[in-house]
Amino acid sequence: MEFSITGLKATRLKALRLKALRLIMLLTLLSTLSPSQTLAEESTDFSLEDLLNLTVTSVSKREERLFTTPSAVYVITQEDIRRSGYTTIAEALRVVPGIHVARAANYTWAISTRGFNSRFANKLLVLMDGRSVYTPFFGGTYWELQDTVMEDIERIEIIRGPGATVWGANAMNGVINIITRSAEYRQDNLISANESNQHQSLTLRTGGSTELSAYTLYLKVDRHQPLVNEVGDDGFDEFSKTQAGFRIDWSNSETNQVSLQGDFYDEELEYLHMVTTDTPPYLFDSLTNEVVSGGNFLVKWQHRTSDTSSFSLQFFINHSDRKRPSLDAVRDTVDLEFFQQFQYGKKHAISWGAGYRNSSDKIDTPLFALNISPDNLSMDLYSAFIQDKIELKEDTLWLTLGSKIEKNHYSGTEFLPSARMSWLPTPTQTVWSSISRAVQTPTRTSNLEINYLFFPTFPPFPIAGTVLRNNPPKDPKSQVLLAYELGYRVQASENLTLDMALFYNDYEDINVTNSAPIAVETFPNGTYTIISSDVVNEGVATVYGAEITTRWSPNDDWMITGSYSYLFEDFETTSKSDDSTFEFLEKRDPSDQFKFTAHRDLDFDLELDVHFYYVSEIQVNQAGSEIDIPHYKQTNIRLGWAPRQFLELSLGANNVFDSRHAEFAGTSGRASYEVPRSYYLKIKAEF
Repeated sequence: MEFSITGLKATRLKALRLKALRLIMLLTLLSTLSPSQTLAEESTDFSLEDLLNLTVTSVSKREERLFTTPSAVYVITQEDIRRSGYTTIAEALRVVPGIHVARAANYTWAISTRGFNSRFANKLLVLMDGRSVYTPFFGGTYWELQDTVMEDIERIEIIRGPGATVWGANAMNGVINIITRSAEYRQDNLISANESNQHQSLTLRTGGSTELSAYTLYLKVDRHQPLVNEVGDDGFDEFSKTQAGFRIDWSNSETNQVSLQGDFYDEELEYLHMVTTDTPPYLFDSLTNEVVSGGNFLVKWQHRTSDTSSFSLQFFINHSDRKRPSLDAVRDTVDLEFFQQFQYGKKHAISWGAGYRNSSDKIDTPLFALNISPDNLSMDLYSAFIQDKIELKEDTLWLTLGSKIEKNHYSGTEFLPSARMSWLPTPTQTVWSSISRAVQTPTRTSNLEINYLFFPTFPPFPIAGTVLRNNPPKDPKSQVLLAYELGYRVQASENLTLDMALFYNDYEDINVTNSAPIAVETFPNGTYTIISSDVVNEGVATVYGAEITTRWSPNDDWMITGSYSYLFEDFETTSKSDDSTFEFLEKRDPSDQFKFTAHRDLDFDLELDVHFYYVSEIQVNQAGSEIDIPHYKQTNIRLGWAPRQFLELSLGANNVFDSRHAEFAGTSGRASYEVPRSYYLKIKAEF
């Protein structure tokens, strides 16, 4: 089984992009002379009342009103995405309170909530239409691969806090569920082009329908220009991507719906990579090329048996092939899931489900720096969950109890219970609380041996040199979280809302290192002293904080959103570990974040949008170095114009008042990448 799209070389891609952009500009100019047409049947404008009445499905897998749900949830709507000017899913998440979004390089992101952020953050579960996209290699997300037509995203639901009872292990600190529109609402032809000094893209989409079904097809071509280094020069981290996909939705009645969808991609990356070898010069930066290709296919059947009962059956496969000098990895995943919800009496809303997943891989580590054993592995995951939402007082008080049980390859059986309560003292107020247990299960890196650095010696010493090494854990265990949450929502007036959440998280069995006995090992070019550390589960952490969000809509032309989040982390090791670097991990998350968004509808079909972000300083420990990332302020401005119903033009600038700033440590272990100021012009025609 193999999915592939032929990659475009940079020169060909640039020529194609310029020709396509000129063609689109000509087409849109000609289109302004033709009669206006309707963009879409559904308006994307959301009033404050609409936002209060939004329903979400990510908390319990069943629809419930956002205002009353017992969890810290935020929803990014299609209107938010359109008016942000952002062209990637990772960028769109910047607006979410409590989420730390940092660009580590052009193609890599560090994204997490409530702590533990890193390039390989592994405590945040990401879903695309219910399909898990995390990689079992390190338990996190390759954000550069998560893509779709941005105009086709219906909403993004973000849970800050555990979601393990419903979604399983790795939904530890949060869940991000990206939900796309049905093919029924993608019937128009779409042409979208973005021209920027940092990013060029072309998106084409078409669709059609029959009496019982609808379909849509799309093609995206992207090229991202390099970021800059600390002195403003070329960062050598260019990448390009081609992706195509489809979706088919079929329904013969209101009780049966079937969806089929798939995506196929091919990506080429370029970046500076620190290479460790057992020959001189032992450690050096190398300009590396990486090729990633793959695809996925999902089919889902939903059947409604009554007004209060339904079930669904979902199956997906995923294939990925990643090739770079230090690592060749091929992975195939197969997943089957059943879910049912029904009403039991007047007081109980029952949800339950079961699932099976198999993930198999073949990993080759040609360079001496990495060694994985076994180099191919097939892992099974079995799961089942049940949850009961109990109405204790009619339309006022609810208690939700549930648990998930999973059996995984490394740590065996895991129990993931939770209890949540929601209380409406008045129709305009919600008080909620929760206690949850979640785990982050061991990943494929539990089999990975890392040789960090070689120190050569010289004659007459008989030893060729010294190797610094990290050994994989002998007995991998899950990292455990016990989380407490308290929240409050209020509609203070007709045009003002407030949402607050407090949390206290206790972590144990976190991966740290402990010194191992010094050994001697012979390699082809000589004998080396091995100074190594064993990975052990001897870390503990306490994390707590607060998140506050307010929305104000003084009239129909204004929507203003502001948020502040505070985070405190305390990391320690037990007496069984001598890891002196673990405590530094608490510094890689900002203690303070402030976010502000203003949308203003102007006369003459104009829109003005302003986004402002403040992120406090962080410190990242990589490759033995402490890298200081200063606090930064970022202001983005967009001006939109819709001269016709089917045509939209956007002119914008990101990082307006700062020529460049660093957000995280670069992939080579140094803060070598900074995000520069960028300007863009976007043209979108939908007809």
